[in-house]
Amino acid sequence: MKFGEFEQTDLGGYISAIEQDVLHIAVTSRTPRHYLIEQGQSPSGDAIRSAEAGLVAKVRRKMRPFGECFEEVLRLARRFDGLGEPPPDSEIIWADPQTRTEAETTDAVIKKFQAGLIPWRTAVEDLGYTQTEIARMAGMRTLDQVLQPTPSLAGEEDAVA
Repeated sequence: MKFGEFEQTDLGGYISAIEQDVLHIAVTSRTPRHYLIEQGQSPSGDAIRSAEAGLVAKVRRKMRPFGECFEEVLRLARRFDGLGEPPPDSEIIWADPQTRTEAETTDAVIKKFQAGLIPWRTAVEDLGYTQTEIARMAGMRTLDQVLQPTPSLAGEEDAVA
């Protein structure tokens, strides 16, 4: 070997060691592998859901205590800013950590609503609409109910014709 001569070196061992470290981190943190390393083709929807199950469970366990901590931080921030206490019904609302298709979400919400488990406003919130959109839709629903013919009048029109 002479000075200034740089032969090609196989770096596969280094790359493999780094990938193994990343996979160990993924297992320890319950992070799905496809979030960190792209290997082969993309996983299917069921495989993604299965791989994310551990992470989703971990996130759900932490949502309530973290939410309570954030609520306390917001109360303190309001006090320091001189705004007083927040409304008693204020709370941190987390998005669903689980990956779902729009069809799955809609189907679940419809079933809860039809079973009488949730009111209309909650159903619409669960579908992802903002408070402004919900207020606009509530006004439209009221207008639709007012403009809708009553069943007794509709029957009389049919009898006259």
